[in-house]
Amino acid sequence: MTQDLISPIAPDSPPPKAAGWRFWIPMLLQLGLAIGVPAQSAMTYYWGRAVVLQTRPVDPYDWMRGYSQTLSYDISQVSVLEKLPGWETIATDRDQKQKPRLPYERREFYLILQQPTNTATEDPNQPPDRPKPWQPVAIRPDRPGQLPVNQVALRGEIMAAMPRYNLETYYMDESKRDQINDQINGVNRMNWARPRTNRPLPFVVEIRVGADGQAVAHSLWIEQDRYQF
Repeated sequence: MTQDLISPIAPDSPPPKAAGWRFWIPMLLQLGLAIGVPAQSAMTYYWGRAVVLQTRPVDPYDWMRGYSQTLSYDISQVSVLEKLPGWETIATDRDQKQKPRLPYERREFYLILQQPTNTATEDPNQPPDRPKPWQPVAIRPDRPGQLPVNQVALRGEIMAAMPRYNLETYYMDESKRDQINDQINGVNRMNWARPRTNRPLPFVVEIRVGADGQAVAHSLWIEQDRYQF
């Protein structure tokens, strides 16, 4: 009598090794992103183009409260931007008087800044003056192509109907904080003692702008003194 031969059931084969990559690939991508963003900022910090912005401290009498400071720039003022060519290309909403205004949804734009003709005093017998701020000359909804050598495109974002440049908050070493506060308060006292028409804002921030328009803060100028971030 013959018996049917029944083949034993093979155990389930282990999942292919490729399945493990479904776990590791996202992890590696996140790691690359975490490393790549600071690396890109570092490259911009050291090799980006130097641009100077006129800045207005939020509280000039208590400038360095805590470990960080919030800055307001001239180019952060809607009253400045609305006078520039291209304003209506980003101010796509209308207010109650049907005037163009910035939308509340988040979107990017590019501010064209132009270098001043004379950047600083060239007298070798005098301490170097703080550099002069660059001036905004136009706005673009998209990154422009070729620009004149004396211009640069700074990337900004509209957030809650306000322009932002990712330059509004910076950190200064704790050891320098009291020194900077004392100097700023002294400058403010001297500034208010002058006639109103002769009160130049003594603070500017030097930034570095990359080829993509992204920027990082580089140093703070208080009159002729420079403090690097």
